[in-house]
This record gives sequence, C-alpha cells and structure tokens, in this order.
Amino acid sequence: MMIKHTCQLPPRQEDNFPFVVIKPLTLKNVWKVWCSVSKYTPKCNHYMDSTAVVTAERRRHAKLKHWWIIHPFSYVRFLWDILMMTVYLIAFLTIPFMICFVVMDYELIRLDKSIVKNLKFELYLPNDVIVKAGAQGDCMFFLSSGTVTVLTPTGKEICHLDDGAHFGEVALLVADQRRVASVIAIEVCEVYRLDRKDFRQCIDVNSELFAEIERIATERVERTVRIEEQHKRFMMRPNNLRGLRLKEKT
Repeated sequence: MMIKHTCQLPPRQEDNFPFVVIKPLTLKNVWKVWCSVSKYTPKCNHYMDSTAVVTAERRRHAKLKHWWIIHPFSYVRFLWDILMMTVYLIAFLTIPFMICFVVMDYELIRLDKSIVKNLKFELYLPNDVIVKAGAQGDCMFFLSSGTVTVLTPTGKEICHLDDGAHFGEVALLVADQRRVASVIAIEVCEVYRLDRKDFRQCIDVNSELFAEIERIATERVERTVRIEEQHKRFMMRPNNLRGLRLKEKT
C-alpha cells in the first residue's frame, strides 16, 4: 500500500543554492562587501592561500566593534592604491617638465649658473667674526653648513642662522654701505661669498630677483634697527645703568 508523504520541514541551506547567501541591500552590507577582505585582490592572494582563512578573516572583521574600518585586502584599498600610483606616476612625469619649462625661464637658468661661477668658498672656525657691525660691506654670504649668530652693534642677539641661510645682502644693493649687524660663527661654518661687483654683472637692477633681494634686505635692516633701539632703551633704564656702574667699579 502506497502512502504519499508531504515533507513539511524547511529546506536545508545546502539544498537551496549553497553558494548564494541573499542578504538585504543595506549600507552596512554593501560597505562590508567593498571594505572587507576579498580573495580577488592581489594582496589577499599573496598572504592568504586558503579559502578558509579568507572566510575566517571576513567573519572576524564583520564582528569587530569598528567594522567600518577599511581592510587592507579589500576592494576599496586595492582601488585606492591604483589611484595613488597613477597620481604619483603623473606627478613624477609632469613636475620636472613644469619646473624646467613652466616655472623657470631660460634667463633665470642662465642667471643661476653665472652666480655659482662667481661664488668663493670660505671656512670659519667657532667664534670667528664673519661680519662685523659698522664695517664697510661689499659682499654677501651663503651659509652652506654650520650655525651662526646675528648680533646688533650693542651685542643683542637677534637670531641664529643655519644650513641654507644667507646674510649680508644689503651690501650688494648700496655701495659703501656699512654693516648693521655682526655675524659670528658658533661652529665650523662653510660659506660662499658673492662680491658686489660680480652680483652687479649677473643681475639686472630692474629684474624681479633684484627686487626680491631688496625686499628681504629692507625687512632685515628694519628688524635689526628696531631690536637695537629696544635694547638701547632697556639698557638706559636706571636699574640697568646702576648695574653697569657696579660692574665697571668691580
């Protein structure tokens, strides 16, 4: 005798498309697909050669408190790396072109070469006076290495200059100009000197570079004069004068 059986149990997952798991289309699920670990990215294939490891890492990342963090082996990170490499490659190819043919013109390139030819190397030991305030100046200096201190005529320290700095540019602009500050080497200093006559041969008075040097020189002179006046007013106070007299007596 045949009995017809109708199964009322729900179908098992492996019997109903075992490799397809339907999830609701939410922002969190979409974010996990793109920002969680994926076995189709090159980094994942390089470091994880097992599907079980990838699955375990995906589950671990999904259960984290900060699940929204982008995984290093995700689609988003892979696309971001490609974008950054493309940007770096474009910058690597275009920036030298812009520097050579857009930013600088041939006149400035020729000018740089002519200035370098006229530089004269000098070496100063610690406590050597490179520039003395009140002395007549006819050159400026480029500090290649070392540290120097800048002082006002009364001995007030203004600042320290180190590698790549320059000083004494006022002497290039005005003939028979006296130094407004002293420059003393703190350590062994390698400097390059540019004389005023060579500077005049290389740079036109009406050029932009000359105007920029003049602006920097004017700012430094004004700052030095201002600090010197403040220091003089401070030294002229009664308490300071009394202290100086006591020092002279001793």
